[in-house]
Amino acid sequence: GYGTVNARENILVQVYSARQDFQRLLGVWQAFAENEPTNTDYWKKVTEAQLRLGQFNEAIKTLQEAAGLNPDFRTEAENYINDIQGR
Repeated sequence: GYGTVNARENILVQVYSARQDFQRLLGVWQAFAENEPTNTDYWKKVTEAQLRLGQFNEAIKTLQEAAGLNPDFRTEAENYINDIQGR
């Protein structure tokens, strides 16, 4: 469900997305991912923010970490990593 923190963070996601403030957006998505480590959607959002900030190596590490936490995500993560390395 949605608690007070998640509702507040959702508002922050909307504000930071609209402002294209990817550094702050990254922090919000990282908090979500740490709170629900097996939720791959959050890890993908962390990766997206890192890529927008030019943090390619960090994005790869994030995907590797997410794949370790959720083995069902491993193949998809490897595909993302290959895409990042091919840039």
